Amino acid sequence: LRRPIQELVMGAKAFQLGHLHHRLDEDMRDEFGRVAARMNLMADELRQHRQTEQDRQQHLEDLVEVRTRELEDALARLRQLSQQRQQLLEDISHELRTPTTSIRGEAEITLRGNLRSEEEYRQALRRIASDASHLTDVISDLLTMARSDIVQWQVQRQPLSPVGPLRDAIGQASTLGRLRNITLCVEYLEPATVLGDAQRLQQMFGILLDNAVQYSYPGGHI
Repeated sequence: LRRPIQELVMGAKAFQLGHLHHRLDEDMRDEFGRVAARMNLMADELRQHRQTEQDRQQHLEDLVEVRTRELEDALARLRQLSQQRQQLLEDISHELRTPTTSIRGEAEITLRGNLRSEEEYRQALRRIASDASHLTDVISDLLTMARSDIVQWQVQRQPLSPVGPLRDAIGQASTLGRLRNITLCVEYLEPATVLGDAQRLQQMFGILLDNAVQYSYPGGHI
């Protein structure tokens, strides 16, 4: 009588400790064998439930890991877009200041001193019109960036000569230079063909020349 009771007690302790793979001897006679079989059946069901819960837990952890990676990737893209937007805003604010200063400077220089010839007035107006057109393009860029995804704001790549955009940028910078008594000297512009965007090239040249004017000493030459 003591041996089968001890067997059942040891089995119950094993199940209590979570050792659900433990099995009781079902060959015991009379009621002890039936109890052992029931306890083994209970252990099987508990192990199945435990395995099901573990599978669900693992599935949930995998799902959380996937969602976490997706959120991290989305956050990284948002940070990158935010940095790009901030850089574009800084560039555009720089470019808004340059043509407006050039337009004002051209008007102030033209109105100074004695009367000028009709051709000189026409040249001044052409420069003002060119700067105003550039200002319109910059404002259009700003509106495009505000209305659409910044990723869609791409550079147009077409074969062109960089001399034209460079001359436009030099003309704009020359007006700023005259306001500070700084001379821009164009020695030679070698003909070339590049794959680029005329408006973006003019903006790039304009930023370089504007910085050169801003940080040159009065009476200097660029």
